[in-house]
Amino acid sequence: MNGIADIDICTETLGNIGDPQAAPALVSFYEKLTARSFDTSDEPTFSLRLYCISALGKLKAEAGLATIRLALRDPTLEVRQESIKAIAQFESAAALPILQEALEVTQKDFIGYHRKLQKAINNIQKQEEQ
Repeated sequence: MNGIADIDICTETLGNIGDPQAAPALVSFYEKLTARSFDTSDEPTFSLRLYCISALGKLKAEAGLATIRLALRDPTLEVRQESIKAIAQFESAAALPILQEALEVTQKDFIGYHRKLQKAINNIQKQEEQ
């Protein structure tokens, strides 16, 4: 057992299982990680935040939307990038405001994700029209 690495694996596994009931636990975990002041060079905290956001994206549970939104402002570039990937996986109208916010973030840091987010927004808007 390797402590942080084991938690990373467990967090990733929760996302891979795909049960949305895991979302509240992941949200709580992310909140605890970010409740204290952290340094972007704090490697264990960085990887835990990254895997947590990745898992929330895989679950596509609305319970994780606020946390994914919060991660858009994470001090670490990789966590912000993971939050963009995560929100791009959502297909519900509840995700629309966060997708639009992520679209603004991509204009600054992640221009490569801009089209993917715009496509997700367009798909949701088409669903709402039907």
